[in-house]
Amino acid sequence: MDPLDTKKFHVEIRSKAADISSLGAAFSPYGVLDNREYAWVDASALRGWTGVAEDSRYQAGLASMLGYAARKGWFSSDGTKVRAHIVWIEPGGTQNNT
Repeated sequence: MDPLDTKKFHVEIRSKAADISSLGAAFSPYGVLDNREYAWVDASALRGWTGVAEDSRYQAGLASMLGYAARKGWFSSDGTKVRAHIVWIEPGGTQNNT
């Protein structure tokens, strides 16, 4: 996963898709796991993401992606979180989105 590629924005969870509530607690600093399919990711967490927050290419791509998400209605009602698809990666590296 390339953090500079904001056109493929999603949340990857490398775990068995078992207990969404316990995974939600671990994800809480970054947003909310809505269900097995979607997460609400805090836009400020994305802006300050360690390792890329100072990268102008990342910030430009993120601004473009957030603008697109806003136009599509993919922001929370309070305007602080953006909706993302969850991609489940099973232990061993197999993608499982069932």
